Amino acid sequence: MVAMTFSNLTGTRGQTGSIKSDVNNSTVESDTVLMDAQAYLNMRLRAREMLSTNTGTMTQGQSQVDLPSGFRAAVKLELIAPTNLRLTPKMLEDVEAARFYSGTTGLIGTAVPAIWAPLGSAAVFPSAADQQYVYRWVTYQDMPTLSTDTETTWLTVKNPRLVRVTCRAYAYEWLRNAPQYEYWLGKADELINQMNGESESEQIGLDAGMSSS
Repeated sequence: MVAMTFSNLTGTRGQTGSIKSDVNNSTVESDTVLMDAQAYLNMRLRAREMLSTNTGTMTQGQSQVDLPSGFRAAVKLELIAPTNLRLTPKMLEDVEAARFYSGTTGLIGTAVPAIWAPLGSAAVFPSAADQQYVYRWVTYQDMPTLSTDTETTWLTVKNPRLVRVTCRAYAYEWLRNAPQYEYWLGKADELINQMNGESESEQIGLDAGMSSS
């Protein structure tokens, strides 16, 4: 069995493992199809391998911090020094409703950050930090992108069928074959749900094991 790589996915019709061969059409723009498929997988998949941690320092008076590079979703944002506090994620309108200003200067008031919401590429707070804090993220981040420099990723090794089925869906979309697109995207969603469920079970099992030790 041929290993799944960027080169064979984007290869010519007749080449084993290529997108063009998979849909039996040499006109399909394989690079575009693969790009669209990877974007969809990043949007929907929440696998253990996508988890990452990042730390940073928030200075006094700072009312937002940058989201980690490749951010997809947050598991948690917490302060770890000089206090320990898990910040509660809220909708942006809730953070705006909690925003307050100090005196007649129009400057945002200061307080210990307690809630946050995503806004563009930042996490915003309803107040400015009353002192310096070290914070820590646990997030889901984008998967490595298949390219000439990255021939394989953990997903092409762990679940090549998911990559192939998703590419097949977007190849049929490119060919304007709506029934086949919808069918194969449904198959991709089934596999995504299975992987997401598997990752959730792994994390639950780990938590249970840690709590019983």
